[in-house]
Amino acid sequence: AMPIQLSPEEFMQKYFAVAKMARAKYPDIKLVGPVTANEWQWYNWNGNIINVGGTNYAWIEYFIKRIGEEQAASGVRLLDVLDLHFYPGSTDVSQVVQMHRVYFDETYDFPEANGLKKINGGYDNTLTKEYIFGKIKTWLDKYLPANHGVTLGVTETGVNITNANGVAVWYAGTMGEFMKHPQVEIFTPWSWSVGMWETLHLYSRYNKPSFIPAASTDETNVSAYPSINAAGDSITVMLVNRSTTASKTVNVSFKGFTLDAGAFATLKLSSLPSSETFNSHTSNALKKSTVTAASNAVSVSLPALSIMAVQFKGAKSEYVTGTETDFDLGLMQAFPNPTMSEKSLHIVINQPGSATLDLLDTNGSVVQNVFHGEIKSVPFKKDIEVSTLSKGIHFLRLNLDGKIVVRKVLTY
Repeated sequence: AMPIQLSPEEFMQKYFAVAKMARAKYPDIKLVGPVTANEWQWYNWNGNIINVGGTNYAWIEYFIKRIGEEQAASGVRLLDVLDLHFYPGSTDVSQVVQMHRVYFDETYDFPEANGLKKINGGYDNTLTKEYIFGKIKTWLDKYLPANHGVTLGVTETGVNITNANGVAVWYAGTMGEFMKHPQVEIFTPWSWSVGMWETLHLYSRYNKPSFIPAASTDETNVSAYPSINAAGDSITVMLVNRSTTASKTVNVSFKGFTLDAGAFATLKLSSLPSSETFNSHTSNALKKSTVTAASNAVSVSLPALSIMAVQFKGAKSEYVTGTETDFDLGLMQAFPNPTMSEKSLHIVINQPGSATLDLLDTNGSVVQNVFHGEIKSVPFKKDIEVSTLSKGIHFLRLNLDGKIVVRKVLTY
């Protein structure tokens, strides 16, 4: 297809030409690119870092930079979804089930982060923190307008194992991670293995529409992915145990949601065989049981390499959704995110109205009342002092004329 590798700028010119023709013919089309083929190519072009004007650029950073420049010059929107492909090579199940952490987790040392190690032009073995979507979000905010609305996608991926339980847990963790980050608009595995149909059925049939933030005391091994219905009286919590050898006892407690009395249904995937078990909604490997709450919490045991859905009924008081349905509209931005060494978090709201803006912790408790009042002129700008905040995850919750949106903020 390309016997002689184009230069980065030659590629960009071809991309611009096709994107402009597509936009002219189909104005409402979503343009997806650059479908970079694997981890090494997220950072390098033809095995090398890109140097322009004495500055080194990762390939995806350069792509975004040039998109921003050409959009400003032409007035044509050239990108809607920043898309990657990802084919990790590990055959170690214990590594594969951690692959969901490659996209956003700034603490994860990714064993296959080879492309990253050359990001500064040399080869630095100390660079192992991938969080590629986190970096992409930073580059998008740096090079594109504040209300750019570019979402994220993974349109090809697969793992190099056949262990059905490991595959199911990898898939469950990746879908769960993208539930946390709804700006990921497209996720389509390329290869399909035993264990994936069961996981897809469990998630697609039993999850609720809106994600709720959750915290785990053992995130490496166990994650909770809760979702709530529009009425606020039904929650499904997906629990994933990534340990390859140990069962885990998990205590699920709630803040702002009062459980009904009685038993709650559980649906478990574990000990999957090597042959396909999913045939239909009524013929599959789900193991059904119940669990009873005590003190507004439940305790469940998760076998090694397992997934469990617990279906709760109750009543909400105060909760945080993470649907971010306004993402394309650019209603609210917060930057820099992650804050890293910055002392202030800058917030921009791009629509007028009656607004309540609060900063929350992962339990949904209000850490700071940022702004309560009427926004009459836009863009409305507000800064938050973050140097005194605890390091980790926070949420900005905006209620604007009854529309509630949430932004996840990483404070480091």
